Amino acid sequence: MHYQELISKFQNIKNLNDANVVYKTFYTECLEHDLEIIISSKNNSQIFPLFKTINNIPQIKTLFEYSNFSVLNPKLFQKMQSDKIQVGYDYSISFDLNSARYLHDLLNNKTSKIPNGFSELISFFITDDIQLDYVLYLVENITKNIDRDKFFENTMSLQTLMSVDKDYFLKTNQIRSIHSKSELIKIVENSIETESTHYQKYANELKRIHLLMKVILYSILIARFKYKNNQKLQLEYILDFMKNNLFAIFHRELIVAMKYFAEKQNFEFFKKVNTQSFEKLIKYIDNMAWDFVIVRILELLIKDKPKPQADVFIPFLFTYDKGLLDIMSLTSCKAFLFSKKYNYHVPLYNKSIASKLKKHKLDEYFTLEAIKLREEQDINNINLEVILEQLQNDLKKIMKL
Repeated sequence: MHYQELISKFQNIKNLNDANVVYKTFYTECLEHDLEIIISSKNNSQIFPLFKTINNIPQIKTLFEYSNFSVLNPKLFQKMQSDKIQVGYDYSISFDLNSARYLHDLLNNKTSKIPNGFSELISFFITDDIQLDYVLYLVENITKNIDRDKFFENTMSLQTLMSVDKDYFLKTNQIRSIHSKSELIKIVENSIETESTHYQKYANELKRIHLLMKVILYSILIARFKYKNNQKLQLEYILDFMKNNLFAIFHRELIVAMKYFAEKQNFEFFKKVNTQSFEKLIKYIDNMAWDFVIVRILELLIKDKPKPQADVFIPFLFTYDKGLLDIMSLTSCKAFLFSKKYNYHVPLYNKSIASKLKKHKLDEYFTLEAIKLREEQDINNINLEVILEQLQNDLKKIMKL
């Protein structure tokens, strides 16, 4: 069975019971794909109560709306048929560029620069022994070549927090590492070298994804300003563009585009594009595109599981980027399906766009036949740089910048 056909069987699931029925019905196919599923719903059994506390913090997001998770894979599914099972879970909260910088400011007594409530959050991380990492910040540095000195400074602060002397903090409310400064410098240098080598494998892929997201954002803006208030033509333009130029329909970005076409400048994520400077617009789009890349890094982390012995890994993002937080809320998932065997992963979103597409008679883009036809195209023939340059020229004319 084609993987998209198998995925489509799970499209309408709402909870673990629904997923169980589909998994049982198509068990042979799920076994063949070694299909793993994380289901998130309001009424699912909760793996880890702390997730609810974490999920209620506005600056912390994961791919899922609800903090209740269930997991299915061939091994667990077989055990579930005869006995209760203990699911092995793992999680981590990852700092991004802005939360890493705020931490550095906090540790260097530049309190006027940090947001309200930030120090209380850091205190919660310490007192409750929350698992932390800076993978997102590290990968962003590798991919975008952030200022080396600032990167080292911020990483020193992150490692200080991750090796905090908890007893000293509880007595004094001061954050210091259990290591001496010279030891900490050595740890940071080794960590940067080791982790950079490990995550370098993602760098080229992420650079291409970043370029791809910029292309999609420019196409969204062209559709918005070219067709003004005609949402049908705007959607048709986006779908045709994705189909003919990218050989794929990008569901998350389509959800975002539909909200933008409906709300226009009132949509927070796109507010900065209302500028009279094309140079500033290019910079804004570059940053917006990276927000979409961050979400994809979270997807990769779920699939790759830092601790292979765990049945599930839930990565959380810690950020003060309101636009990114809005995007993650808008495109939250009810389930996440992936197969390491065939190297694919597919998020199933809470927000359905099917009815709107059907209303505009645009649902033919999502038939299995249409999907297979797109997949037959050679993506190696896509020259994103050329497409991007053409889109920039087109947008500049349309916006008269």
